[in-house]
Amino acid sequence: MAFPHSGLYDPLKVDVWSLGATVWELVHGVPPFEDVKDTRDIVGGQFPPVREPDAFSRSFHDFLHLCSQPAASRPDPDELLDVRFFSLWKMT
Repeated sequence: MAFPHSGLYDPLKVDVWSLGATVWELVHGVPPFEDVKDTRDIVGGQFPPVREPDAFSRSFHDFLHLCSQPAASRPDPDELLDVRFFSLWKMT
């Protein structure tokens, strides 16, 4: 699936969006926008809500939310590593 974008294109921000979409797909077994035929119809790039939200941690939901922010607000990969979802797994 192509990433919906407008304005300046930042491939690293696209990678962050794609990582979030992949994680969303791992949870659901299908891509987040499987029913969308034209990627221009994905307004804002926000992922659909997670089914069974109580099955996932707050840090998981925050991670998906950050990944699907508009590119200007989305963290770059280095910043993403500092969010709680990943910091729980960092080696000390």
